[in-house]
Amino acid sequence: MKKETLKLSRLDKDENVILYTIVSAESDLQVCRILNTAFGIGLSLTDDLIIGNKSAVVGFKKYFFESEEGIEKYLFFVNRNQNSYLMPELKKIDYIFIIITESLPSDFSLPVQQLKNHVGISAVFNIAPSSLKNFHRIQF
Repeated sequence: MKKETLKLSRLDKDENVILYTIVSAESDLQVCRILNTAFGIGLSLTDDLIIGNKSAVVGFKKYFFESEEGIEKYLFFVNRNQNSYLMPELKKIDYIFIIITESLPSDFSLPVQQLKNHVGISAVFNIAPSSLKNFHRIQF
């Protein structure tokens, strides 16, 4: 799979990036199953997202799905790994779910409502990617 870095400047012009944060005590596999059911997709585990600097390298679990037409891409990340966070500004968030699409955010209102109503999900928040200073760390 080709590795790219999400560049907000490019995505803001060409595609819609919809970012949901999820709070849940469930395992990443269980939340992934819930997302697959709600959105009718097939997220599967891929290579970890590796974040590193001079002192340490940390991996975060990453799940990915791309529609057959290539119109929509779905990424699901575990926000925590030991003592590190993929998005340090979101320390109370367990999971990050990103949709890159040509569709409007309102097109996902029904699946998001299913997530919010699911017993295993405590909270779902929609956040503007541009509001996160560490969003550039995410790769697909």
